[in-house]
Amino acid sequence: MPEPYWPKRKGPPYRLSDAEGVARYALIQCRYCKLRRYVPLEDLRRLFGNIECDAVIYERNWRCTKCGTPGCLEMSIENPPAGKGEFVIRRLHDIKVKSWPVWKDERGG
Repeated sequence: MPEPYWPKRKGPPYRLSDAEGVARYALIQCRYCKLRRYVPLEDLRRLFGNIECDAVIYERNWRCTKCGTPGCLEMSIENPPAGKGEFVIRRLHDIKVKSWPVWKDERGG
């Protein structure tokens, strides 16, 4: 009988605060339309908290801003190129929170 697959986790999880010691930016790229954006790791940590780096693109069901396809983003920790190539840095401007009213009916009388 074949041996079952078990995830191989050794050591503590690699979190966003750990990645800030290596680089300052995360490259988030779409697999389909190849849109590339560099996002500061401190902005990601402020938005999501100190979560694992692998969980960032699965948090809150991110979609590509160009093609709108869900589940097509991939992330790597690296700094922008130092050459003359063009790149875009996406910074966190504001966090907006939506709130919905919750109603409860009560009987009078």
